[in-house]
This record gives sequence, structure tokens and C-alpha cells, in this order.
Amino acid sequence: MVKKLAVKAVFVGLLCSFAFLGVNAKASIATADSKCKKLIDQLKEEYAKNSKFMRLITSAFENIQQLPPEYKGGNPWRGKEFPDLVNFFEEWR
Repeated sequence: MVKKLAVKAVFVGLLCSFAFLGVNAKASIATADSKCKKLIDQLKEEYAKNSKFMRLITSAFENIQQLPPEYKGGNPWRGKEFPDLVNFFEEWR
């Protein structure tokens, strides 16, 4: 179940990415009736209720590595946490 949800979290990002590419840049991806919104809500619910999933996600964020020096600005996800990921998905336009 946890592995399936982790895959779903990655899928949410991809789904929103593809949806973003196909819609007007001013349209919100995570509107109340969108598929992305439903998946984001499921992700938040699983994180809140499933301690194993919470530990898995927390560990993933704690172990994010710095990018090689040729990538200017470094890895923007270093020092971030699950709420940052949720905000990223919800605010992505």
C-alpha cells in the first residue's frame, strides 16, 4: 500500500505536469473538481493516517542530495518537507 501510494505521489506530479502543458497558463491545475485535486487530497490523507507512509516520505525529504555543481542554484528541494510538496502541487498554475 505504501509503495503504491508513493508511486501515486510521483504520478500526481507527472499528471499535473502534463495537464499544465495542455492548459492555459492562468488556469489552476488543482481546482476543486480536478483529478489533481482529488489525488492531492488522497496523498495528504494517507500521509496523515499512515505512519509508515509518513516515515517513508519524511526519509525521502531528509535524504535529498545536492545537485552537481554544474546545476546553478543547487537542489531547490533540499531542506523541504511534505507540506512544501503539497503546496507545490496545489499552487502550480
